[in-house]
Amino acid sequence: MKKKLETDVGDLGMALDHANANNVETQKTIQKYQLQVRDVQAKFEEESHAKIIAQDNLVTAERKANANKNALEEARTLLEQTDRNRRMLEQDTREGEEVGGRCTVYRTMEEEGVLYTGLRRRKAETDKSASQWLRDQLTSCIDFKQKYRAFK
Repeated sequence: MKKKLETDVGDLGMALDHANANNVETQKTIQKYQLQVRDVQAKFEEESHAKIIAQDNLVTAERKANANKNALEEARTLLEQTDRNRRMLEQDTREGEEVGGRCTVYRTMEEEGVLYTGLRRRKAETDKSASQWLRDQLTSCIDFKQKYRAFK
């Protein structure tokens, strides 16, 4: 019986040694997993931060694209207005040339000499104001183009 107890004690001691060895291995494995979990959490936080930055960049790019689109539409509108005004000026010029042609007939008549001078003066004033208006339109377009380039 004593021998059996000694054998049992020896077996239990050996089992304890194995259990302790297994415990040490398990602790090492747990530490390894904890390090892996920390690494994954750090990677997750980095990716989350990168995602937030990417979203902010997307919003900024969309705003810039919308602003450029609006500027383009405004530029097209100004171009259309300028083209329309150019055609009106061309029409006015043709009408002025027609009036000028009629004025040559009146010029030969002595009593209409004052009328011709008045018409020439009015035509010159009209041409001057039309020229000033066109210059203002072109200046406006140039200013807009510079603002658009500065906005880019």
